[in-house]
Amino acid sequence: MFTSALAQQQHSEATTQLIENLDGSLKAAETLISAILDISKLDAGALVPNRSHFSLTTLFENLNTEFTALANEKACSSTL
Repeated sequence: MFTSALAQQQHSEATTQLIENLDGSLKAAETLISAILDISKLDAGALVPNRSHFSLTTLFENLNTEFTALANEKACSSTL
C-alpha cells in the first residue's frame, strides 16, 4: 500500500527504480510467505498438489531483478 502511494508521486529516475525494486521485493516476500503456508498445508494433508505450467522467462527475470543489486555490489555482471 505504501509503495503504491510512493509510486504515484513524481520522483527522479533513480528513486523510481528504487521504488519499483522495493515493490518487487515486497511481492516476492508475500509470495514466499504464501508458499510456506502452502507447504505447511501440504505437510498436514489439507492441500492436494496441482501441477501447472509456468514461464521460466518470468521466473528468471524476477531472479535477475532481485539479485542485480547484489551482483553490482560485488562487481559481477548479469545478462538475460
